[in-house]
Amino acid sequence: DGEFIGVETTEIQKGYEPPIHDFTIEKDGEDFTNLFLREGRLIMVVAYDLVKSKLEAFESIKGFTDSALEKGYTVIGMSASGDELSKELVEKYDLSFDFFFTDETTLKTIVRSNPGILVLHKGTIEEKVHFNDLEELVLRNYADRLKLDIGLKHKLDSIMVLDQKYRGEANFDNWHLQQSIDSSNMKFVEEIFQAQGYPGKSIVGEESQLVAWYVLQHSNKIEQYISLIEEAANQGEIPFRSYAMMLDRYLMQQQKPQIYGTQGSSYFIGTPNQISFIWPIEEEAEVNQRRIEAGFDNTVEENGKNLFGEDFEYQAFTIEEIQKIINKYAKTEN
Repeated sequence: DGEFIGVETTEIQKGYEPPIHDFTIEKDGEDFTNLFLREGRLIMVVAYDLVKSKLEAFESIKGFTDSALEKGYTVIGMSASGDELSKELVEKYDLSFDFFFTDETTLKTIVRSNPGILVLHKGTIEEKVHFNDLEELVLRNYADRLKLDIGLKHKLDSIMVLDQKYRGEANFDNWHLQQSIDSSNMKFVEEIFQAQGYPGKSIVGEESQLVAWYVLQHSNKIEQYISLIEEAANQGEIPFRSYAMMLDRYLMQQQKPQIYGTQGSSYFIGTPNQISFIWPIEEEAEVNQRRIEAGFDNTVEENGKNLFGEDFEYQAFTIEEIQKIINKYAKTEN
C-alpha cells in the first residue's frame, strides 16, 4: 500500500554492439536489403571505394560474374562511391550487374579487399575471397533447375543501366537524352509484354525481375499495363509492394486518391517557398496497416521523410486542397 517513488538505472557495462549494424542495400532511395538477404544464391562484388579500387580486376570479375549469372546466381555490386563512378565502371567493363550503396565503414568490415567477392545464402556469407583468388570459388549450376532465359536477362540488365543513365543528374541538360532512352526501352519492353507477358523472376531471376517494372514506371503507359503488373505480383513474379507503388502512381496520374501512400510531390509557391506533400490517400487512417500487408517496412510518415528529408512532417490533404496548391503553383509560374 506504499507510494511508488521511482526507479534509478545505472549502466554497469555497455552491451555488445556488433561491428556491422544498420546494414542496408540501397538504390535510388529504395531499400533492397530484405529482398537480397532472402536470396538463396547471391554473389556480392564489394568495392567500398571505386577511386581506390583495383579496376583492372573487373576484367576477370566480369568473366566470373557472367558465369555466375548463367549458373542461376543473382549478382550485385556494393560500393560507397556515387552513382556516376559506378555507372562509368559498369559501362567500361561491360558488367552484367548494377551497384548498390552501402556505408563504406560497413563494407570495409565485411571485406578489406577492394574489390572482394562474397557468396551468400539467405544472408549468410558462405565464401569470401580476394579478387586475386576468384579461381578458388566453385559455383554450382542452378540454371537448368531454374530454366532462366539468360539472353533476355542480360538484355534487361543492360536496359536497367540505360534507365538510370541521366536520371540521377542534378541538372536537366541531358533530360532529352534520357527521354529518348526511356522511349526506346519501353518499346523493347512492350514487345516482351505482348510476346510472353511480364518477364518476372521465374524467367530472368530475382535481380532482373523489376527491370521491366522500372521502365514502365518511368513511362506514360502505366494505364495500359497496370493489370499485367497486378497479375505478376499475384503470381509472385515481382514483390507485391512494387505493384502497390505503380498502382499509387497510376491513381495519382488519374487525380484520384492513392492506396498505399507511396507517392508525393513538391511545388514551389513563389521563391524560395516550397511545399512538399504525400498525395491524398483513400481511407488514410488504415494506410499503415495496408503498407504492412503489401510488404513495406516503414510507415507513410517515415516514407515522407525518405522522400523529402528528415524535416518533413506528414499532413493529410484532400484532392481539393492539393488542387488549390497546384493552381497556386501554376499562377506563380505564369
